[in-house]
Amino acid sequence: MEDPQDKESLRNQKPRTSEDWKKRIPFLYDFFCHHSLPHPSQNIEWDHQFFQDVPPNKTERRIFFTESNFEDESTKKISGLHMAMITLDKPETTHLDLLNKYQYKDSSPLFRIVKSIAHPGQITLMKPCPERPSRLLATTSRFPDPNLIYLWNIGQQPGKKLKQGSVPSTADFTIRDHTSPVSCMTWHESSLIVGLQSGDVFIYTMNPEEDSMRPVILQRRAYQRHTTPIICLDCVSPDFFVSLSLDGTLLRWNTEKQHIVASESMDVISLVALHP
Repeated sequence: MEDPQDKESLRNQKPRTSEDWKKRIPFLYDFFCHHSLPHPSQNIEWDHQFFQDVPPNKTERRIFFTESNFEDESTKKISGLHMAMITLDKPETTHLDLLNKYQYKDSSPLFRIVKSIAHPGQITLMKPCPERPSRLLATTSRFPDPNLIYLWNIGQQPGKKLKQGSVPSTADFTIRDHTSPVSCMTWHESSLIVGLQSGDVFIYTMNPEEDSMRPVILQRRAYQRHTTPIICLDCVSPDFFVSLSLDGTLLRWNTEKQHIVASESMDVISLVALHP
């Protein structure tokens, strides 16, 4: 039986306010920043680089994220691909000062979009190259062809906004080698490792020159052994990488010789990561 006193205490309990929420944020997060999007986002990737003292006594970090409008038929064939900068306050001011200044607005003054492009189709995968994220970013989409991989030099692309009648931006390079949709991607240095739903794996080695304005593929390698879709890839060395398929088969490959050096089969597995 329920205690009448418990019911009475719940009835008299005051609803939590934004002030209560703000007081708890420092215990939950290292940093808090917000930005409202008019349409959903399915992808977000951090740039691992930090930009020191861009504003005085501040540190900035770059992020890439997508924005799709699934309700408007006129914009269904494009997605927004954005590059933004987030200003990180010094640790001693992040929690209290920042939260005390917080208001319910569409965007935080610490968040600013610096470049937007109109990507063809709904973006399904997005991976910036860790070596040069603003100059080499790989994406895939459901439309017009899920077999394609788009390579972007975001820094040199003309800016566009996601709006009715927008013409999709043109990628700096498009990989058209695949006969099956792309299921996962990862980077190692300047090499893009791609897994397909057919079970095939490809490695594309790009031009490593930092001042290269356009992606250039120097080498292409194919690895065929899996028979089900690739769900995870990882690589910490130019000599080896691992691939995991939907049937639980985990393979370790010799990159140069293109043969398997280890194989494991597991009943339930969905993610794999290598330790350097």
